[in-house]
Amino acid sequence: LTEVTRYTGGAENSNQLAIYASSLSLLLLIYQRKLAIIGIPMIVWFVIQTKSDNFLLTVYLNIIFYLVFVFFFHSNHKFSLRVIFFLIISTLVSSVLINVYSDELLELWLVADTGNLRATLMLNGLEVVSESPIVGWGAGSFSGYRPFGNYEAHTTPIDLAMQVGIIFPILFYGMMIVAMFKKIMDKEYLVAAFIVGFIVSGLFHYTARHFTFWVEFSIFYSYIFHNYNKNNIPTTT
Repeated sequence: LTEVTRYTGGAENSNQLAIYASSLSLLLLIYQRKLAIIGIPMIVWFVIQTKSDNFLLTVYLNIIFYLVFVFFFHSNHKFSLRVIFFLIISTLVSSVLINVYSDELLELWLVADTGNLRATLMLNGLEVVSESPIVGWGAGSFSGYRPFGNYEAHTTPIDLAMQVGIIFPILFYGMMIVAMFKKIMDKEYLVAAFIVGFIVSGLFHYTARHFTFWVEFSIFYSYIFHNYNKNNIPTTT
């Protein structure tokens, strides 16, 4: 097999550009809709040159979930019923795809993860988390070719759990999912799909050590609590 040359733009690897691209695309959709029409295609074209498997997966999922959200939620039925139907169908379809195409999915993973290194880092990271699941181990990198090595797990929820315990990652990803459903309720399906893309992009890189992670965190927090408080402030007469 010929070695694939990946453009990294000065970063350590192509995935770093991918997470900045995912964050920038989401910010454009939220704050500059007109500019997003031009900006997002340019971002996609540029970052595709990195040949980042993470970014390609994110782009595919953005498209797929936008179509899925439109199909399931663009109706006048009760929202809770639409959510239940979406979850049931998604679970069934995912189970069928995994059972039928397990060999093909494994081959895709092995091609993307040469030497199964990321899988090793993730598994060793999980073992580190199991040793201190509530408070974690503080700042640092604790995964590697063996547990308590000097490498990151290269997946945001595991790396966060190693450092601060499992409670914060659960809360953060819960907030992202709630924010996604709030955008679906507002019929902003493209924003909701890009939130899915942002979640996925962080599963294959430690995004919490980049400032964009905390920018997105503040946005999701605002979606959930600011809007809630605004809608529940009593009016004076």
